[in-house]
Amino acid sequence: ETYTVYNCRMVSPVALLWLLERVIRGYFGQIIRAKGILPAGKEWVRFDVVNGKVAITGFDESTENAKAECVWIGRAIDRLALRDYLWDPDSPLAKRRARMKQVKAKKKQQSTPPEENPS
Repeated sequence: ETYTVYNCRMVSPVALLWLLERVIRGYFGQIIRAKGILPAGKEWVRFDVVNGKVAITGFDESTENAKAECVWIGRAIDRLALRDYLWDPDSPLAKRRARMKQVKAKKKQQSTPPEENPS
């Protein structure tokens, strides 16, 4: 299967490297190939993942018609997890997902019985 994320970005090149290391370890499914161009912090970068190897280079968005786009190829791709990392953390969808996670965590905490005090 192929999954493309448009208008993506990362906080920094280091955050992108962190994400790509997890991609090659299988955290997001059996991704065999990935490539993309996106802003990472204040820089634009190009990345490539092939055969478990990662390459990241700078990219001059002013010389080309730059559009942020990342393509993932493989099987059982965890699309929601990838989107969480690649979309703008300030977007309405990301904020909604963050609130949902907080609500789930709060419900889980409330459903956990308190420990008894052995006196």
